[in-house]
Amino acid sequence: MGTRLTIVLPIVGVAALVVAGTSAAQPARAPAPAKPAEKVVLQGVTAWVKTFPFNDGYFEFERRLAQKSGGTLTVTWKGGPEVVPPFEQAAAMRKGVFDLLNTTGSYYTQLVPEAPMFDLLDGPMAPIRAAGVVEEFDRVNQKQGVKFLGSTSGNVAFGLFLKKPAKTIDDFKGLKIRSIPIYLPLIERLGASPVTMAPAEVYPALERGVVDGFGWPWAQVEPQRLYEVSKYIVEPGFFTVREVLIMNLATWNRLSAEHKKLLAETIVEVERWADTHFKKLYVAEVDRLLNRHGMMVNRLPLDQARRYRELAYQGAWDRFVAAAPENGPKIRERAAPFSRAWPPHDYHVLKPY
Repeated sequence: MGTRLTIVLPIVGVAALVVAGTSAAQPARAPAPAKPAEKVVLQGVTAWVKTFPFNDGYFEFERRLAQKSGGTLTVTWKGGPEVVPPFEQAAAMRKGVFDLLNTTGSYYTQLVPEAPMFDLLDGPMAPIRAAGVVEEFDRVNQKQGVKFLGSTSGNVAFGLFLKKPAKTIDDFKGLKIRSIPIYLPLIERLGASPVTMAPAEVYPALERGVVDGFGWPWAQVEPQRLYEVSKYIVEPGFFTVREVLIMNLATWNRLSAEHKKLLAETIVEVERWADTHFKKLYVAEVDRLLNRHGMMVNRLPLDQARRYRELAYQGAWDRFVAAAPENGPKIRERAAPFSRAWPPHDYHVLKPY
């Protein structure tokens, strides 16, 4: 009689016996079906209404994440400022009201005083990431229960817009200018008075003379029709509009390693996409503002332009580092190569100086 040889093979966690040396070997047990990946749906909110173009990066992130994950990790948009006021959204997210938030650093300074510093970094995101700046911001945000994923915009400058022209920086003295935290130091150092108001309030404030100008990205003036109540785009621009995608830290910690990896890879893809997308967006809009809507470039002379940007960068860093003495100096040091007053980055000027 033949010798019986038993071999045990693991198949998807189940042992299969294969009997050899007999006239009729027993068939191997069929593999158990693979367990389907757990599906996770995250709830997302944006600081702006759905159609506002600075949400473009957020929705690109949603689309790419669903595609890359094969539908196992998706984000559902729950709304914008109509759901939670922009300045209250980060605190609500930290409490678990929703999972993801597309916002700007100036909108959650009460939670993370260092947050606006991210707008002070110019240029593409790839070298900024490589220098460890994103990692540093993530470390600081996590102390407040927030996971900092990265940026969803870029290559758009901030600027000041006026009802009347300014030939030198002295002409700003005494003006009332709508502000948010990121450019408040510049406005104060110019001798103007900052006025805080929501974006929707800017048009009537200009119309009624409550303010003489406003700080704004060099894009998205057109959708608000602000060209009807202001005429001058002050050049050069300053800083970079860095919309950021942040997340409830507890939600992040509950995710699988695979899903965390997908989130991290997707935001890097979106950052590369945003570098091109937003530059095209602002170039096209500025062209329309000048050639269709009658706005004019208020180009400061070279010496005045240098001083203007020095006031912006030095003023912002000094203010935000003082507000965050524990982390601010380290962030400023690491970010220094990407935050220089002069020369301005190409998207900060309409015509190179």
